[in-house]
Amino acid sequence: MSRYTTPLLCLLTVNTLLVLNISLPETVLHISPDGFVVLGIAGIVSFAGAGMFRVIAASGAFILFICLFYKTGNLLYFRFFGREIILRHDALMIPNLVDLLEHTYSTGILITALFLFSGVCFLFVFLLYLLIRKSVILLNSPVAFILFILTGAAYFTFFAFHVHGREADANVYKAKSHIFDFAKQVMDFKKFVSEKDNIDNEIIERSFHLLTLPSDMRVIEGRDVYVFYVESYGRALWDDPNNLRLFSPFLSQWSDKLRSKGYSAASGFFTSPVKAGGSWFAHTTFITGFKVNNDLYLSALLESDLKPLPAYFTQRGYRTISVMPALKDFDSEEAYDKGPDKEKLWTERKFFSFSEDYWYHDFGYDGPRFNWSLIPDQYVLQVLKEKAIDNSGRPMYFDIVLTSSHSPFNSIPPYEDKADSARLLDVYKNTPAIEFDNDWHKLNEPAEGYTTALKYSLKSIFDFIINDIKRPGLFIILGDHQPFTLLPGTETYDVPVQILSRDESVTRAFIREGLSAGMFPDLEKPSVPMEDFTGIFFRALSRKQ
Repeated sequence: MSRYTTPLLCLLTVNTLLVLNISLPETVLHISPDGFVVLGIAGIVSFAGAGMFRVIAASGAFILFICLFYKTGNLLYFRFFGREIILRHDALMIPNLVDLLEHTYSTGILITALFLFSGVCFLFVFLLYLLIRKSVILLNSPVAFILFILTGAAYFTFFAFHVHGREADANVYKAKSHIFDFAKQVMDFKKFVSEKDNIDNEIIERSFHLLTLPSDMRVIEGRDVYVFYVESYGRALWDDPNNLRLFSPFLSQWSDKLRSKGYSAASGFFTSPVKAGGSWFAHTTFITGFKVNNDLYLSALLESDLKPLPAYFTQRGYRTISVMPALKDFDSEEAYDKGPDKEKLWTERKFFSFSEDYWYHDFGYDGPRFNWSLIPDQYVLQVLKEKAIDNSGRPMYFDIVLTSSHSPFNSIPPYEDKADSARLLDVYKNTPAIEFDNDWHKLNEPAEGYTTALKYSLKSIFDFIINDIKRPGLFIILGDHQPFTLLPGTETYDVPVQILSRDESVTRAFIREGLSAGMFPDLEKPSVPMEDFTGIFFRALSRKQ
């Protein structure tokens, strides 16, 4: 063999194994380290040759590293969010990912883990370097080269059976070739542009459909309307026996309380466009009647003339108020005091037609942070009562995003009955959070943490409706999406929608449109696409009684 033949054959063999590795399906719950082992070998072999072979080898190793990194990311995304990576969308989520890591693990733990991981990788690569250097010498022998090929075949056979043996596992992620899938994702950037005309046509068709619906909303006759988006409020509360055991008595108790105060209810399951993340896609779908599950559809929608739900209320003289306590409009109170320009900070504001906004700095909150949530739900609703509701002379439409039930369900704020915002701040600063042994990578108390988080958020809403609202109103409570997929019961995209009113004719109108009477959705009825709620809303509230 020439001095170039040996390293070239070695390179081709190892890289072939790596290509096969990242092209095969993998299990979600047992991410095999095999691929990282072969990656190390490929990297070392890339420097075993000379001249042009070194350049080719290094380039190939880099491309394969990107593909393997993409595969690992896909596995993790499928595990937590029930979907594959969408490059164009998930690249925008990197700041949120960093934020989640910072508030899941301490900075010291993150730095220590990074150094340990780097040290182990360095030691591993150094040992492989010694091994490959000796292997290149041995490969001058035909017998040694045959043994090398047989070793690679044995590795591939083991890996193939390793995957095949778990095919019955419900959590197996049936991945296609990640090399071609990654290339397809890259090419999708071009596809996004080419498909925009088709999406625009879909939006136009949906706009015409909405215009054909009755929209006078005479049934509510100028009453206030509240839409509460409850983070991670999903069908998992009903589909998992442990969740249902802990959640059902709570919901029954509050159903009785609401009924005793004169409230009737209608409920049902709707299919969210997303699972475990992307809440704003669900919010947008709900109030526009157009399904949005990625940034391409959202961008096209925001440039369209489709009329969202708040615009109908604005035209009828309502105060239309967007409440997003997790949206930081400025980095500091000083910058905020100089004068907020929310039109520039939130360009979507004009499309949604809100007349007022309540964002993070509008709440004056200086209490502790409870995991991901910046401001506790009870505090958000109390400040709205004090600032926006008590002295309003006009009817109001509220779009309220609540965040205390955000995963991983490990730090829940304490609840304080009959307290104003100042008292709540004092409670948060001096009362420990309710803690559970849950984290982003493992849930040791899944049902306990999840149901406690949802009970906190829903109790905040129910107390607010019963004790703080004096004027007649329509209250819509819905989940944005199912919780992340580590939690049992998240196989579907279904979320509950519950509608409350003291006027039984209002809830009866929604029941005629297919919802069930009461606070418990009918598990036997098929779920309805979330984008169809707008039609149900208009037909129910514009029907002649």
